[in-house]
Amino acid sequence: MQVLPMTLSGKSRPLSPYDYIVPNYGGISSDCYGFSKVSPYIPIHKVQEFEARYQPMMMNRLYQWDRLLLDNGGVWPERSTRLRRFFRKGVPRHYRAEAWLHYSGAKVLMDKNPQLYRSLVKSAEMMGRHNEYMNIIEQDLHRTFPDNEHFRCTNPETHRYACYSVACMPKIHGLRRVLLALSIYTPSIGYCQSLNFIAALLLLCTENEEHTFWIMVATTSNILPPSTYDATMEDATVDQLTLLWLIFDRYPAIWSRISNDVPFWELEQKERPPPSALVTTHWFLTLFSNVLPIESVFRVWDTFFYEGHTVLFRMALALLEINSPALLNAEDSMEVFQIMQSLPKQAIDCNHLLDTAFARRKNPSYITDEEIQHRVYVIRERRKRRDSEVNR
Repeated sequence: MQVLPMTLSGKSRPLSPYDYIVPNYGGISSDCYGFSKVSPYIPIHKVQEFEARYQPMMMNRLYQWDRLLLDNGGVWPERSTRLRRFFRKGVPRHYRAEAWLHYSGAKVLMDKNPQLYRSLVKSAEMMGRHNEYMNIIEQDLHRTFPDNEHFRCTNPETHRYACYSVACMPKIHGLRRVLLALSIYTPSIGYCQSLNFIAALLLLCTENEEHTFWIMVATTSNILPPSTYDATMEDATVDQLTLLWLIFDRYPAIWSRISNDVPFWELEQKERPPPSALVTTHWFLTLFSNVLPIESVFRVWDTFFYEGHTVLFRMALALLEINSPALLNAEDSMEVFQIMQSLPKQAIDCNHLLDTAFARRKNPSYITDEEIQHRVYVIRERRKRRDSEVNR
């Protein structure tokens, strides 16, 4: 067994086949993150077939990452085209949490503000019900991955009328503290539904509340546009209109099903997006966290925390590309809505998803960051112009 002299935490360790275990296969009935392997969306034989292909590939990726970090003296490399390629091919589970913390910019924020998270938690505890977001956060706690063993009451008979107490739910108290601290740190946002799903998965991956908090701060304040989660959600709306414009240009046949043949610019002018925008808004706001199978989510996040906001558009287009046969067979926009809600949950082949998202030029899903940013700018300016005309 090969031994890596030094890891990022300063400890030597042996290479193990369990360093990059595929989450869907971590245990007898649940994966290594506490999610049940039994799914109404993915037949077990397909899960097993994928594991047989994926596990050897990821063992090779682990070896490549070990060599990369060893060659760089055990510290994170500077950003480069080569490193971007490594992130797109997947970060091993052994390195994932630290990689997200570093390349998202969260580590810099945390180091500049030592002890701040603990201080915010204490403030939240002192505020109690005086925090205007506490009630909605409490309501959302038990709605967050209720089928996950870490967010599910372990003794429902004993706690029949209070089954969401700290004692019977190992991770729920940490999730509560992260969300309350975030509501104080970012008063312009406070709390927005969907942040609970992102924070919950970060807790499962990092196993560290403070790291989770600072990655949430980096995501909401730096990586995503500033008005994505605030009361106006203006940037979330701009993102969805930008995505619809891309679909209109790149996938005209799918656009026809989505919009019932109404041109994009007519819908944009009237500010009446098609029903499917409700689904894709959920994709973006949750960062696909309760949309895709868990390993697919984390592979998306590998690229998101390294490359940023534009990854969300690439993944959305990739999902449409992969599911285009079903979408093109839909009879109307409501059937499209149902397909877009359900089919992403079958996207267990994360390699195929990522390969489609970062396809070469000949693929309709190919798009540059510059084009995405330009389209976002155009949509934002059109909306500003309309608002100024209304306010004259």
